[in-house]
Amino acid sequence: MELKTRLENPHPVPNVTNVSRPEPLKWLGLQALEYAVPGADDGKVRHWESVYRTQHGLAVEHDGPGHPRGVVDATDIIAVTRSTVRPALDRCVVVVMQYRPAVNAFTLEFPAGCIDKNETSAVASAVRELKEETGLTASNVRVEYKMTYEPGITSSCGLVVSCDVDMDAPENDKPEPELEDDEFSLQTFFLPLATLPEAIQEFTAKHDYVIVDSRLGAFALALQMQKRLGL
Repeated sequence: MELKTRLENPHPVPNVTNVSRPEPLKWLGLQALEYAVPGADDGKVRHWESVYRTQHGLAVEHDGPGHPRGVVDATDIIAVTRSTVRPALDRCVVVVMQYRPAVNAFTLEFPAGCIDKNETSAVASAVRELKEETGLTASNVRVEYKMTYEPGITSSCGLVVSCDVDMDAPENDKPEPELEDDEFSLQTFFLPLATLPEAIQEFTAKHDYVIVDSRLGAFALALQMQKRLGL
Protein backbone atom coordinates (compact mmCIF):
# COMPACT_ATOMS: atom_id res chain seq x y z
CA MET A 1 0.00 0.00 0.00
CA GLU A 2 1.30 3.42 -0.94
CA LEU A 3 1.50 5.76 2.04
CA LYS A 4 -0.16 8.93 0.77
CA THR A 5 0.28 12.21 2.61
CA ARG A 6 -1.78 14.29 0.17
CA LEU A 7 -5.39 13.93 -0.95
CA GLU A 8 -5.76 12.83 -4.55
CA ASN A 9 -8.69 12.38 -6.91
CA PRO A 10 -10.24 8.90 -6.59
CA HIS A 11 -10.09 6.80 -9.75
CA PRO A 12 -12.08 5.24 -11.20
CA VAL A 13 -15.30 6.82 -9.86
CA PRO A 14 -18.23 4.36 -9.66
CA ASN A 15 -21.62 5.59 -10.81
CA VAL A 16 -25.16 4.57 -9.83
CA THR A 17 -26.97 3.37 -12.95
CA ASN A 18 -30.36 2.33 -11.60
CA VAL A 19 -32.56 3.19 -8.60
CA SER A 20 -35.73 1.38 -7.50
CA ARG A 21 -37.86 2.65 -4.66
CA PRO A 22 -40.62 0.82 -2.77
CA GLU A 23 -43.52 2.92 -1.49
CA PRO A 24 -41.97 5.38 1.02
CA LEU A 25 -43.16 6.30 4.49
CA LYS A 26 -44.01 9.92 5.36
CA TRP A 27 -40.46 11.12 5.98
CA LEU A 28 -38.16 8.33 4.78
CA GLY A 29 -37.94 5.88 1.91
CA LEU A 30 -35.84 2.83 1.08
CA GLN A 31 -34.07 2.58 -2.25
CA ALA A 32 -32.21 -0.23 -4.00
CA LEU A 33 -29.21 1.00 -6.00
CA GLU A 34 -27.26 -0.56 -8.84
CA TYR A 35 -23.82 0.79 -9.64
CA ALA A 36 -20.81 -0.06 -11.75
CA VAL A 37 -17.09 0.71 -11.70
CA PRO A 38 -15.92 2.33 -14.97
CA GLY A 39 -13.28 0.30 -16.75
CA ALA A 40 -13.79 -2.80 -14.62
CA ASP A 41 -12.99 -5.91 -16.66
CA ASP A 42 -15.66 -8.11 -15.08
CA GLY A 43 -18.56 -5.79 -16.02
CA LYS A 44 -20.12 -6.59 -12.67
CA VAL A 45 -23.25 -4.73 -11.59
CA ARG A 46 -23.08 -4.10 -7.84
CA HIS A 47 -25.98 -3.55 -5.46
CA TRP A 48 -26.64 -1.42 -2.38
CA GLU A 49 -29.58 -0.42 -0.20
CA SER A 50 -30.02 3.00 1.36
CA VAL A 51 -32.50 5.29 3.09
CA TYR A 52 -33.43 8.70 1.66
CA ARG A 53 -35.47 11.69 2.84
CA THR A 54 -38.76 12.14 1.01
CA GLN A 55 -39.68 15.74 1.88
CA HIS A 56 -36.48 17.71 2.41
CA GLY A 57 -33.48 18.94 0.49
CA LEU A 58 -32.26 21.58 -1.91
CA ALA A 59 -33.39 21.22 -5.49
CA VAL A 60 -30.58 19.82 -7.65
CA GLU A 61 -30.03 20.27 -11.36
CA HIS A 62 -28.51 16.99 -12.49
CA ASP A 63 -27.45 16.72 -16.10
CA GLY A 64 -24.87 13.94 -15.90
CA PRO A 65 -25.42 10.21 -16.15
CA GLY A 66 -26.52 8.19 -13.15
CA HIS A 67 -27.77 9.24 -9.73
CA PRO A 68 -27.16 12.74 -8.21
CA ARG A 69 -24.12 12.86 -5.93
CA GLY A 70 -24.49 14.11 -2.38
CA VAL A 71 -27.82 15.94 -2.32
CA VAL A 72 -27.86 18.34 0.65
CA ASP A 73 -31.00 18.02 2.75
CA ALA A 74 -29.94 19.32 6.19
CA THR A 75 -27.64 21.69 8.06
CA ASP A 76 -25.64 21.41 11.28
CA ILE A 77 -24.83 24.63 13.11
CA ILE A 78 -21.67 25.24 15.13
CA ALA A 79 -22.62 28.38 17.05
CA VAL A 80 -20.09 30.08 19.33
CA THR A 81 -21.24 32.82 21.69
CA ARG A 82 -19.68 36.19 22.38
CA SER A 83 -20.38 38.36 25.43
CA THR A 84 -18.68 41.11 27.38
CA VAL A 85 -21.64 41.73 29.69
CA ARG A 86 -22.14 38.10 30.74
CA PRO A 87 -18.67 36.50 30.95
CA ALA A 88 -20.07 33.04 31.70
CA LEU A 89 -21.69 33.10 28.25
CA ASP A 90 -18.56 34.17 26.36
CA ARG A 91 -16.94 31.66 23.97
CA CYS A 92 -19.46 28.92 24.61
CA VAL A 93 -20.64 26.29 22.13
CA VAL A 94 -24.41 26.05 21.75
CA VAL A 95 -25.50 22.44 22.28
CA VAL A 96 -28.95 20.87 22.38
CA MET A 97 -30.14 17.69 24.05
CA GLN A 98 -33.27 15.87 22.94
CA TYR A 99 -34.87 12.45 23.01
CA ARG A 100 -34.34 10.42 19.82
CA PRO A 101 -36.74 7.47 19.46
CA ALA A 102 -34.49 5.63 16.97
CA VAL A 103 -31.86 5.08 19.69
CA ASN A 104 -34.32 5.24 22.62
CA ALA A 105 -32.09 7.75 24.38
CA PHE A 106 -31.31 11.43 24.71
CA THR A 107 -28.58 12.73 22.43
CA LEU A 108 -26.25 15.70 22.81
CA GLU A 109 -26.03 17.45 19.45
CA PHE A 110 -25.27 20.62 17.58
CA PRO A 111 -28.44 22.48 16.63
CA ALA A 112 -29.47 21.05 13.27
CA GLY A 113 -32.40 20.54 10.99
CA CYS A 114 -33.72 19.59 7.60
CA ILE A 115 -33.93 21.97 4.67
CA ASP A 116 -37.57 22.42 3.74
CA LYS A 117 -38.60 21.85 0.13
CA ASN A 118 -39.57 25.50 -0.33
CA GLU A 119 -36.16 26.77 0.85
CA THR A 120 -33.50 27.70 -1.68
CA SER A 121 -30.70 28.67 0.71
CA ALA A 122 -28.97 26.31 3.11
CA VAL A 123 -27.63 29.29 5.07
CA ALA A 124 -31.11 30.73 5.53
CA SER A 125 -32.33 27.29 6.59
CA ALA A 126 -29.55 27.04 9.20
CA VAL A 127 -30.36 30.49 10.60
CA ARG A 128 -34.02 29.52 10.81
CA GLU A 129 -33.28 26.22 12.54
CA LEU A 130 -31.04 27.87 15.14
CA LYS A 131 -33.73 30.42 15.88
CA GLU A 132 -36.48 27.80 16.13
CA GLU A 133 -34.54 25.33 18.29
CA THR A 134 -32.72 27.73 20.62
CA GLY A 135 -34.32 31.16 20.15
CA LEU A 136 -30.91 32.57 19.23
CA THR A 137 -30.15 34.92 16.34
CA ALA A 138 -26.97 34.15 14.39
CA SER A 139 -24.41 36.54 12.93
CA ASN A 140 -21.32 36.10 10.74
CA VAL A 141 -22.75 32.92 9.23
CA ARG A 142 -20.29 30.81 7.24
CA VAL A 143 -20.64 27.60 5.25
CA GLU A 144 -17.71 25.34 6.17
CA TYR A 145 -18.16 22.15 4.12
CA LYS A 146 -20.55 19.46 2.94
CA MET A 147 -20.59 16.16 4.82
CA THR A 148 -22.26 12.78 4.76
CA TYR A 149 -24.11 11.53 7.82
CA GLU A 150 -24.09 7.73 7.63
CA PRO A 151 -23.00 6.96 4.05
CA GLY A 152 -23.28 3.20 4.50
CA ILE A 153 -26.99 3.60 5.26
CA THR A 154 -28.38 6.88 3.95
CA SER A 155 -27.99 9.27 1.02
CA SER A 156 -28.57 12.21 3.36
CA CYS A 157 -25.88 14.92 3.27
CA GLY A 158 -25.61 18.15 5.20
CA LEU A 159 -23.78 21.44 5.25
CA VAL A 160 -21.76 22.39 8.32
CA VAL A 161 -22.53 26.03 9.06
CA SER A 162 -20.64 28.04 11.68
CA CYS A 163 -21.75 31.32 13.18
CA ASP A 164 -21.36 33.75 16.05
CA VAL A 165 -24.08 34.51 18.57
CA ASP A 166 -23.86 37.94 20.20
CA MET A 167 -25.30 37.34 23.66
CA ASP A 168 -25.17 41.09 24.36
CA ALA A 169 -27.55 41.85 21.49
CA PRO A 170 -31.15 42.62 22.56
CA GLU A 171 -32.57 39.79 20.43
CA ASN A 172 -30.46 37.25 22.35
CA ASP A 173 -31.06 38.63 25.83
CA LYS A 174 -33.93 36.24 26.63
CA PRO A 175 -34.10 33.71 23.76
CA GLU A 176 -37.41 31.87 23.30
CA PRO A 177 -37.35 28.69 21.14
CA GLU A 178 -40.20 27.86 18.77
CA LEU A 179 -40.26 24.09 19.13
CA GLU A 180 -42.27 21.64 17.06
CA ASP A 181 -44.37 18.93 18.71
CA ASP A 182 -41.71 16.22 18.35
CA GLU A 183 -39.12 18.55 19.92
CA PHE A 184 -40.92 18.52 23.28
CA SER A 185 -37.78 17.29 25.06
CA LEU A 186 -35.27 19.71 23.51
CA GLN A 187 -33.09 21.70 25.90
CA THR A 188 -30.35 24.22 25.06
CA PHE A 189 -26.97 24.37 26.81
CA PHE A 190 -24.04 26.77 26.61
CA LEU A 191 -20.85 24.78 27.15
CA PRO A 192 -17.49 26.58 27.46
CA LEU A 193 -15.40 25.92 24.38
CA ALA A 194 -12.24 25.53 26.47
CA THR A 195 -13.65 22.61 28.48
CA LEU A 196 -16.14 21.13 26.01
CA PRO A 197 -14.61 17.60 25.86
CA GLU A 198 -14.46 17.30 29.64
CA ALA A 199 -18.02 18.58 30.09
CA ILE A 200 -19.39 16.05 27.60
CA GLN A 201 -17.41 13.13 29.05
CA GLU A 202 -18.40 13.96 32.61
CA PHE A 203 -22.08 14.30 31.80
CA THR A 204 -22.41 11.17 29.66
CA ALA A 205 -20.48 9.10 32.21
CA LYS A 206 -23.17 9.87 34.78
CA HIS A 207 -26.17 9.19 32.54
CA ASP A 208 -26.37 5.99 30.48
CA TYR A 209 -29.48 7.29 28.70
CA VAL A 210 -27.49 10.12 27.07
CA ILE A 211 -25.47 9.51 23.89
CA VAL A 212 -23.19 11.97 22.10
CA ASP A 213 -24.02 12.63 18.46
CA SER A 214 -21.10 11.78 16.17
CA ARG A 215 -20.67 15.32 14.82
CA LEU A 216 -20.48 16.95 18.25
CA GLY A 217 -18.34 14.06 19.48
CA ALA A 218 -15.86 14.44 16.62
CA PHE A 219 -15.65 18.19 17.21
CA ALA A 220 -14.98 17.72 20.93
CA LEU A 221 -12.46 14.95 20.26
CA ALA A 222 -10.59 17.20 17.83
CA LEU A 223 -10.29 19.84 20.56
CA GLN A 224 -9.08 17.18 22.99
CA MET A 225 -6.52 15.80 20.53
CA GLN A 226 -5.28 19.31 19.82
CA LYS A 227 -4.50 19.77 23.52
CA ARG A 228 -3.05 16.28 23.90
CA LEU A 229 -0.68 16.73 20.96
CA GLY A 230 0.23 20.28 21.88
CA LEU A 231 -0.95 21.73 18.59
